[in-house]
Amino acid sequence: MNIFKKLLSIDRTLANQPDNSHNKIFRHLSMLLATADNKLDHEILFENFIEREKLGSTYIGHGIAIPHIRSSQVNKAYGALLQLEHGMKFSSSTEENTDLFLGFIVPKIDNEQHLKILANLSEKFSNNNFRESLRSAKDSLKLYNLATK
Repeated sequence: MNIFKKLLSIDRTLANQPDNSHNKIFRHLSMLLATADNKLDHEILFENFIEREKLGSTYIGHGIAIPHIRSSQVNKAYGALLQLEHGMKFSSSTEENTDLFLGFIVPKIDNEQHLKILANLSEKFSNNNFRESLRSAKDSLKLYNLATK
């Protein structure tokens, strides 16, 4: 199964976003993910993303970051995809700008699922043609369709 199809919905997929800071990215992802389950508080998600990033950058290379958190408030994984209008400096370890962000949340107790999702996303994002197709999307529907095809 396509990992993007499993994680995303059209309303949690946004293209051409003007976000230009870590806080704006994490806030945006938190608000999108909170729409997936009415038990989720976007402020708590935001704080969790900030704390997780302090442990180490979720930048994976090729202009992509995969911010991810765990929560006891969910019983399945949810994701949100952001494509930035202009890339931004996300990781201090690279000069490369980041323009694609796939944020996700998994159940706190499901370590195996967490690792499988990270592995699947990393594999999918390692494909240059796939990355460039996502970057070419001019609107959110096109971005969602390209990610989930």
